[in-house]
Amino acid sequence: MDDSNNNSVEIEANSTDKELAQTAAKKVASTKLGPTGDALVEAASRTKAGDEILNKGGAAIGKLRKKIMISFILFLTPLFLMTFVLFITVFYILGFITSDGSSSNNSNICAGVADGEVSALYDSSFTKEQFVSIVNSYTVPNGSHNSHSYSWGYETFFKPNASNFYDICTKYGMDPRFIFSIGIHESAYGTSNIALKKGNFFGWAAYDSSPYDSAKSFQDMSEGIETVAKGLSTGYVIESGSQYKAIKNRGLDPRTVQGIGSSYASDNEWANSVVKYMQKIFGLTTTTSACNGNFQALEKYNYNHEGLKVLSSPLSSTQVKALDQYIVSEVDKAGYGTGAGVAAAGQALVYGLEQYGVYLDYKYGARNHTVGVDPYWHGKRTMDCSSFVTWAIKNGCNPSFQARTTAIGSFNSSTFGKHIPISEAKPGDIMITNAKGHIRLVIKNNGDGTVIVAEEAGGKGLIFAKRDANERRGYHFQDMSEYYSKNCKTSR
Repeated sequence: MDDSNNNSVEIEANSTDKELAQTAAKKVASTKLGPTGDALVEAASRTKAGDEILNKGGAAIGKLRKKIMISFILFLTPLFLMTFVLFITVFYILGFITSDGSSSNNSNICAGVADGEVSALYDSSFTKEQFVSIVNSYTVPNGSHNSHSYSWGYETFFKPNASNFYDICTKYGMDPRFIFSIGIHESAYGTSNIALKKGNFFGWAAYDSSPYDSAKSFQDMSEGIETVAKGLSTGYVIESGSQYKAIKNRGLDPRTVQGIGSSYASDNEWANSVVKYMQKIFGLTTTTSACNGNFQALEKYNYNHEGLKVLSSPLSSTQVKALDQYIVSEVDKAGYGTGAGVAAAGQALVYGLEQYGVYLDYKYGARNHTVGVDPYWHGKRTMDCSSFVTWAIKNGCNPSFQARTTAIGSFNSSTFGKHIPISEAKPGDIMITNAKGHIRLVIKNNGDGTVIVAEEAGGKGLIFAKRDANERRGYHFQDMSEYYSKNCKTSR
């Protein structure tokens, strides 16, 4: 309601706004009349009429204050929302966040396909530089078709498009080695009629009844790569794809060359032919070892996380199951319920994760020590030094083990055994600071005054390390054998 047309005041101004109105009136009067103006305003404020005028002025100031505040809020709200949306968008584009909210850094550790089959999905460990280098250095075998040599076709079409193969295929989550090999097989190195006259190097839509007439035409190889990579990704690999159910009904995996081949071509040997090119050109092997529980024997200790990335999103259920089985197998071989079994548990976790291409990060105070592999391990949801040792004892000795709060001080007590020299340290013993600052699990005594330990180290994460007795911070070794003999379970 507009108060300017009313004779009576309908809104009572608060005292602060009323004082502001009076101060403003004094300033104006003083400018025009000097000290006399101040006195007139003061006198007027003591009359009923003057008080009403000041009350109106105060009410107006109060309304103006509210309008300014509302305008300020209305201005900041969209600005905040725009900033938030921009932040999320940038992180999504950079790949830190995927469509389901998880990190994408290790989403392609392995496809989880069966042994003897070859994944058709993008493997992020195979870089663009590697792909392009191999394509450029490949020696094409002798041969010709349609009056063109294989070498001519390869040099004319495939080599110049090496970068396009990698960029386009990986965009759709497909292995560029697979799509490249389809092209080599279907077009005879770029010399087939369909390739030369229709720009179709992949036999796309070339049906048996009329392969040339039905084959789709492409303006250039890039368009063909785009069509095939997208078509396989959306039509074969995902559950909603038109070919997915048919491939599954054949007992095959739609993520593999073998599964895709069963729908892509009528030739029963098509997949084998494509795989041979993947092996011949790129040296690809057919075994997906660690993804299926076929972990390799430990050959050397990786002290620097060489070739590894931090585990930034949870392992898949397939990977968790395979790693669990591997750890149990290694512990049982070493002897469950013994110090050797505890050391085997620690070593198997570190080495098993390495074969997935990752390692656990470190977080001080983290207590995620489970029986078996925690399916939620990733990023800072992990362990610190003492909880890692606790985890190893739980999985190699006694699932009920709890070192009180798992603080290092719990291990640094007479409950867990006497101090021993490094020469007597055995697998399963612990290496701990006198200052109670860090703890390590002894994996192996080298017999030369050094030991191999596994440890969750700040700034490094879960890692193998070679240590000696001359640590600057004052470490000692603690014999755990008596504790294990009294407290370990003899069977699971």
